Amino acid sequence: MIIAKDKAVTVHYTLKDENGNVMESSKERTPLTYIQGAGMIKGFETALEGKAPKDAFTFTVKPEDAYGERRPELLFHVKKEQLKDIPAIEVGMPLRVRTPDGALVATIAEIEGEKVLLDGNHPLAGRSLSFDVEVVDVRDATADELAQAHADEGCGCGSTCGPSCGEGCGC
Repeated sequence: MIIAKDKAVTVHYTLKDENGNVMESSKERTPLTYIQGAGMIKGFETALEGKAPKDAFTFTVKPEDAYGERRPELLFHVKKEQLKDIPAIEVGMPLRVRTPDGALVATIAEIEGEKVLLDGNHPLAGRSLSFDVEVVDVRDATADELAQAHADEGCGCGSTCGPSCGEGCGC
């Protein structure tokens, strides 16, 4: 069976940054299973379309087909006082914040005196991502898997609208 829309796909993968540094890998743990066409990174799905079990290959996904380009309008300052209910804020800490466009997850990018810079971009926005992938299995997805996958569509990793995209999708 080959990878096509609405198939349950199981893969082992290694994700590397632009410099070849391993960022994440399933090699020493359970492989990733996803439903093709239901919200995985667009460039990832495109590269896997038509592949079959035992296929192993490497590919790179450009930012526009992954988490998008970095958007400067998703960088904003807040007063440290607005975060007083959070016990020990630190750089790199994710926060769910409300904006006029809806909720989004922002990361504390900088703390400077009484100002805190929040970054609503996905941490991998603006980056090319390289994948080493081995297709483990391809099968027909169950009705329950399809219902769940399409219910989450638009909120998965790599879709154009996710919990940290700033588009107000309500994920």
